[in-house]
Amino acid sequence: AHYYRALVYSRSKRMDQAITEMNLYLSFDIIPEYRATSLYRLAGFHYRKREYAKSEALYKQAWKANKHQGAKRRLERMKRLKKEGKISY
Repeated sequence: AHYYRALVYSRSKRMDQAITEMNLYLSFDIIPEYRATSLYRLAGFHYRKREYAKSEALYKQAWKANKHQGAKRRLERMKRLKKEGKISY
């Protein structure tokens, strides 16, 4: 339930509540695939708050947890945007 609550909060642009719910979900023992997807989502929540360093760290965790391909693409995109000077952290 916490995972889906986090998604609802994020769609309502209530990122702090979404982050709280996703962290609660991640506190449980879940399979690596679900953990990777949840870390990926959590990274996205932080990205939307412009907390780029935290976002990057979580994308790396998602990649490490289960080779989440979306996380890998986001990391590459963040690297490119940072190089272009569009984001900084």
